[in-house]
Amino acid sequence: MDVSIPFTRWARDIGAVPAASTHEVSMRRADAEKAALLNIAEGDAIVEVLRLRSLDNRRTMLERLSYTADVGRVLFDVDLDTVSITEYLESRGFAGATVEHEIDAVAADETDAKLLGVPRGFPILRLRRISSDATGTRFEASDDRYLSDIVRFTVSASGRSQRGDAYVRPLSGA
Repeated sequence: MDVSIPFTRWARDIGAVPAASTHEVSMRRADAEKAALLNIAEGDAIVEVLRLRSLDNRRTMLERLSYTADVGRVLFDVDLDTVSITEYLESRGFAGATVEHEIDAVAADETDAKLLGVPRGFPILRLRRISSDATGTRFEASDDRYLSDIVRFTVSASGRSQRGDAYVRPLSGA
């Protein structure tokens, strides 16, 4: 995917009314998985956000966001139900220069089921994103869960890769 458009901007561009309901904003220590995603040391401080997004009052997506502490700290200064986090961070000097996306499908876990209003195990689309600044420093890792009856992803390719490693990841244990 060659572009990354904030949810709020995308929603408005398609004529929908976006909304947010923040369920958690916390500072904690990075576990091994989050540390690897953010390219920081395990135990470093991170800020995590759990936020339900909707379009025209329909539950649409659950955001699970993790930020390095220097970036995430500014999120405590604003009501996250009223802003696009991406646009807010840009206004505070934290713009993403590169964004990596990975799309797959997962079964709704307990949190997904409760907040998205679906049964546990329900199939949902997951978009994982890593954002880096102009120096290549990672500052955001996102795990967004979308209801597929509302949102679908279309990917257009402008060329062909000579190697498969850009789009096929080896299965572990295979």
